[in-house]
Amino acid sequence: MRAFLTFFHRMGRRAAFCGLAFISLSLAAATPSAFAQTDPAHHAPAIWKMEKDGSAVYFLGTIHLLKADTPWLSDELKDIADKADSLTLELTPSEMASPKLQQLVQSLGFYAPDDALSNHLPKESYDHLAAAYEKRGIPVQAMDRMKPWMAGLQISVMSAMQAGFLPQYGVDSTLGQIASASGKDIRGLEKGEEQLMLFANLSDEAQVAFIEEGLEQIDDLAQYFEELKEAWLTGDLDALDALVTDGLEESPELADKLLYQRNRNWIPALEGLLDEPGTHLVAVGAGHLIGDKSVIALLRANGHELTRQ
Repeated sequence: MRAFLTFFHRMGRRAAFCGLAFISLSLAAATPSAFAQTDPAHHAPAIWKMEKDGSAVYFLGTIHLLKADTPWLSDELKDIADKADSLTLELTPSEMASPKLQQLVQSLGFYAPDDALSNHLPKESYDHLAAAYEKRGIPVQAMDRMKPWMAGLQISVMSAMQAGFLPQYGVDSTLGQIASASGKDIRGLEKGEEQLMLFANLSDEAQVAFIEEGLEQIDDLAQYFEELKEAWLTGDLDALDALVTDGLEESPELADKLLYQRNRNWIPALEGLLDEPGTHLVAVGAGHLIGDKSVIALLRANGHELTRQ
């Protein structure tokens, strides 16, 4: 059941929380983020390290939307970010800011002028979605031209933002700013179009199911983000795994398409970092780094030793 919320959280940049980052950034004002340091009472988010012949690759699971005062940037992580020769994200900041990507959002996420969302959603689902928009002070007209996946992403992102979880304070955004300010090499594992197509290629039936499941959980979104943030911030992998995987078994095909297949696709590029001397930081949605189909598990299955720091 919470798989819907989890996908929207991690993707984005996700996302994904897939496609979430660039969509949420387009909905929010681009304001500088505060680099909140970790509260001594908390453990730092989990970090893994992989080494080979003078190369060190650090893996950090991220949250794409956070509150401004979330204390996550520990001295250890700041030191890793500072000394890293490269930063690898799901999408680079330049990719997310690309005018071409924004044009794709318009072309893939909206119907032509002679079509409307009401033609593709059952009346009960449409009315439920319209009520959710109205409850959050968003004009219903804003969703009329959107395809179901886009309308679902927008209501989820706006709900999170109204609860104080904003993309400009997300981990990816902050690390991107740190890397950009020092002229570091920033790389992306995907293109924005690839993330968009994950949703755009869903059938009408799958999009309707996506909407209906999400609306069942929409009023719990703020609480879910709080629980996710706390589990991530304290490095509680068991709690994080439970939150991320809850409900995935109900949609195995969707889970594979939006999460596990992407993990598999990333492995060659991540292994390639070991061929480059120096220190490298990889920061991707936290859901990609936990569980038996995660990036961490896949790398270990390929014979790499990864140690939690």
